[in-house]
Amino acid sequence: MHRAPQPSCLDGKLIKEKELINEAYIPLIAALIGAVIGSLSSVITIWIQSHYQNKRDRNRLAVDAAIEDHKAAIEIGKGHAGAQIAPLTAFLHYHFKYLQLLETDGLSEKAVKELNAERDRLFGTGPEE
Repeated sequence: MHRAPQPSCLDGKLIKEKELINEAYIPLIAALIGAVIGSLSSVITIWIQSHYQNKRDRNRLAVDAAIEDHKAAIEIGKGHAGAQIAPLTAFLHYHFKYLQLLETDGLSEKAVKELNAERDRLFGTGPEE
């Protein structure tokens, strides 16, 4: 047998128990939504910071490798009279492309051959187009 909710008295007003329960959930639901939004914004912020930190680290790695590679080429070139050393920008280009291939999982045999051919053109050691 179904029984109708009994009215209760709250601040001098008659409120059905069902309405009282529904009103009690409103602050709880609002708090839950606020917690979810706060958590999502924290996760998104951390993800964005991580993405850009990784990009800065990768760029720093490429620059450091290019500088060291360029220094080594200069040292090797000192032993050969009239040796032409490619500019640092050519080394930077090569190392940036190489790390980009590593990051995108595009480091295949074909991609490495193409990158080496591009490097040879930049360094003036390969066939000109």
